[in-house]
Amino acid sequence: MDAKRRRLLSKSPSRSRESSAGGRSHSAGRDGAEPPPALDPATLPAIELFKADDLPAIEEAVNQLRKLLITRESISWFISLPDRLHSLLRLLQRASNGASAPDSGWSSILRTLVSLIGNMCNFSMRVCFELSQPRFRYATMATHLLESGARTCVQTKASVLRLTGNMCQKKESARSIASHGSLIDKAAALLEDDCESVRSHAFRLIRLLVERNFHRAVLLSNSGFYLGKLLQAVHADEKRAAPVISTLARLTRFSARDTGRQLSASECTSLLLSLFLSPSSSQPPKDLLLQLAAGSTDIRDRLGETDVIADLTKAGEGETDEEEKEGASPFQSEARRASERERCALLATFTQDAWGRAALRESGALDVLCARLAEATESTAERATILVSFRHLVHDTTSMAYLCRSRVFLDCVIKHVGEYVDCYGEECEPISLRDRDTSHRPWSPILVEPEQRQERRSRNEKRPLDGQALSLSYAAAPTTAPFSPSFSSSPSPPHSRSPLYSPHSPPFMSPLHLSSPDSRLSLSPPSSSRQTPDWSSTAASPCESLASRGRAESISGGGEEKEEEEEGTERERKMMKQVVDNELWLVGWQANEDANLPYLMREDLVKCLLSLLRMVSPHSTRLGRPLKRMADSRHSIEGLLSMHFHSRIFHALCTPPCRMTRFARRCKRCEQDAEFGSEILRAFSTSVDSDFGHGLLMLRLASDQRETRVAAALAKITLIRNRCRLSRRPSGEHSSLLQVLMDELRRILLERDYDTESRRSLYEGGPPTLVLIIGALSTLLDSTKIKDAFEIDATWKPPTIVECKVVKREKRRDEERDEEGEKELGEGGVEVNEEEDMVSFEDTQGNVLGEIALANLRKGSEYFNGMFSSDMVESRERRRKFVIDEVEEGCTTEEFRVFLHCLADCSPSVCLCNKVQRVETCMALIRLADKYLCSSLSAWILGPHGPVRRLLDGASLHHFLPLALQLYAHHKVLSACLVTLLRFSSDCCISQSMAAMAGEPTMVDEFVQKITQFIQNNSVIAV
Repeated sequence: MDAKRRRLLSKSPSRSRESSAGGRSHSAGRDGAEPPPALDPATLPAIELFKADDLPAIEEAVNQLRKLLITRESISWFISLPDRLHSLLRLLQRASNGASAPDSGWSSILRTLVSLIGNMCNFSMRVCFELSQPRFRYATMATHLLESGARTCVQTKASVLRLTGNMCQKKESARSIASHGSLIDKAAALLEDDCESVRSHAFRLIRLLVERNFHRAVLLSNSGFYLGKLLQAVHADEKRAAPVISTLARLTRFSARDTGRQLSASECTSLLLSLFLSPSSSQPPKDLLLQLAAGSTDIRDRLGETDVIADLTKAGEGETDEEEKEGASPFQSEARRASERERCALLATFTQDAWGRAALRESGALDVLCARLAEATESTAERATILVSFRHLVHDTTSMAYLCRSRVFLDCVIKHVGEYVDCYGEECEPISLRDRDTSHRPWSPILVEPEQRQERRSRNEKRPLDGQALSLSYAAAPTTAPFSPSFSSSPSPPHSRSPLYSPHSPPFMSPLHLSSPDSRLSLSPPSSSRQTPDWSSTAASPCESLASRGRAESISGGGEEKEEEEEGTERERKMMKQVVDNELWLVGWQANEDANLPYLMREDLVKCLLSLLRMVSPHSTRLGRPLKRMADSRHSIEGLLSMHFHSRIFHALCTPPCRMTRFARRCKRCEQDAEFGSEILRAFSTSVDSDFGHGLLMLRLASDQRETRVAAALAKITLIRNRCRLSRRPSGEHSSLLQVLMDELRRILLERDYDTESRRSLYEGGPPTLVLIIGALSTLLDSTKIKDAFEIDATWKPPTIVECKVVKREKRRDEERDEEGEKELGEGGVEVNEEEDMVSFEDTQGNVLGEIALANLRKGSEYFNGMFSSDMVESRERRRKFVIDEVEEGCTTEEFRVFLHCLADCSPSVCLCNKVQRVETCMALIRLADKYLCSSLSAWILGPHGPVRRLLDGASLHHFLPLALQLYAHHKVLSACLVTLLRFSSDCCISQSMAAMAGEPTMVDEFVQKITQFIQNNSVIAV
């Protein structure tokens, strides 16, 4: 505090001195030709003179001091003298007490003395502090002088107010003034004084108190009332009215209710309204009225008495001149000249009162506000203001119903939600567990262990880094390093390094990226102003330092601009989110009334709500409250079924990508949305699963239109859970609901123009009909059957660890033929052991793919066993080399090499060549195993712990499903494929899998038969 005082004492004030009697005489003295007297202690009057009773001498001494103390230097010199200031202040007390007596002679002394001390307070903070001390009781003295009436002249009162205002320039001394309520009361009352000087200095005192944040003390003195009176007196002069409006605006921001109550009593509401509606008026009075109307009931009541709502509404409609002359109110002509934005902003404030809501509804002002909400495309803040005012309509059921029936309002909701989703919506990206760790067992379909292992590894990596950062930041001494263009190998970006832990290092120089995503110690990006020169022996030259500093400053400037742009984008996003939240909050309240639901059941509204819940994060499920209310309403069953409400809910909320991907981590947001979607479907199922709902579906099942029958069958399978109703046979040629859907599925798959037919949907913007059918069938699947289909509980035995049995040759076979020609026969023509007899496989270029023992080859393949055990050409000619053609085999050489390792029964834990990681490799192995009659290999690939179960998901289903339909020995593979189709396939994966069978009547019939049997055997309810 002492340092602050010394700093303020050393600075010259920048403000101009207010005019006063003392100020005018002081200016006259300065304008005179005579220079100020020299600062000599001998020229000052004696201290004992101030204590005497000689009034003429005292007056002469005070006048002498007034001529001397006219500059900052002279005042500072006078204060530095011992006991001079205190003597002057004690003389002020004597003069104040003596001036109360009539014709005492102290009046002129008091006037000059107050003017002198006022000048001293203007130049010296110490004088203000000394005068505010309790022993001088200045506040009581000033109050006594202002309340003395005619005994104190007007000039003295003006000087007292000026002195008090100078004390209020410093908050420390102003606190003593603000704590004296009687003084502020009198100063506020003097705002109505006839003397212009007194009125101006009283307003200056009130204004300075408000600027020093003593709002409560000013409002307790009813200053708002007197400021309103003052505004009425000076409103014609814009320069004088502007400070009054600014002071009222400060008080309004502190307490709009109290300020509005006091202003309404001053009868200046009409004046504020005229200033608001005047096109030539500046913006501050308009903002003042808007703030007062938004926070003060009294101001709104006074505005209501002027019938301003009707005037503003008619001004927006644009009546003719004749109608204006006949029945125009005093403010209607001015209201026409006001901008539409200002009119709507003022109208929006009246939603807080019951009479205001009724007046807005009856006058058509709500329609005007809705129209403005639709037109304000560039100002998000204006839309947010209107919607915040609409939240008060929840207290008026009639107004909420009126707003719900306004098509303009609902169109605005749909438009704004769509814009928000387009800007900030993100589709869920499933995080595959396969990509996180490749060290899992390739034969195990459960990928929980690698996920846990990866999490433990991440935690262990973070702990040493955090400890190292802490030790560096608190224990290590600061070091410097020259600039180097090399970067660290850490994945964190260079600009994210914090200078907090390396204060003497330039950017891009921190050896440890302490502000990387893995560190918790980063606070802020580096700033070029924190750089210090390098004090090492290899310091750079001045030119290099300037160049590097310029580059650093340019980088820092670009970063600041980028941060500002990001902050602006974030503010816009928050504002748009506020707009959308308020709109959907209103729609949610409207949905609580059953009478409003018919107006809310619009396809575009349902679609925008679902897109918001699906694609925007974070959000609250309360935004989907209208959907829940629609589902609960039994009066809305027919309309919801017509818009395929259940299908929209299921495919938008219950099937997010992370849930439809087999090996993926499910995100929390999608789980909440899926649970909310299931809750909506259960509520809608309760409404539809009744006599009325079932009867409506049966009528639609008997329709002549194919799409109507299919839609009814989908709805019945999805929503009806009563066994009697669900088992009721539809009229016509179909014996069950499944037959209706299977016939439609078969028709689409066998359609000639399959590409066009497969993209058609039952409703606009929905998924294809094939996807709708598969989705409806998935609701019947019992979740407990998924475990059985994938045989997760099947016993697993670790394979025996043996060495790799396939030999690789680096030389070509034709180069080694002469060297190994004699090795094919044993001594005396006797064959060597089959375990040592090697069979070679080469490609068409002569490159050896691998050599495998004949015994292992015959053991793994019935094809080669029959070839070498019978009287065939290969057996008679002792053929040990086979050439592999990629076209004939239908696989690549790498895939055939993997087949050789699998055929040789190599251990997967030792031999990495037989680990099947790709779907194409798995399909090639299945074809080769079928061609060469490798039953054990087929059993391993298609077994419970084989690569098919591990690689099977929605993306690879189009490869495995046609294959599974042709397998008769491994029926569990088909069950796993069907479960994947129903539960772990997205819309595009389902379409891709169906396209793999399209146009094949035999395969399509087999698929329809198998899926029908699978649903009947694994359904939660008999269909």
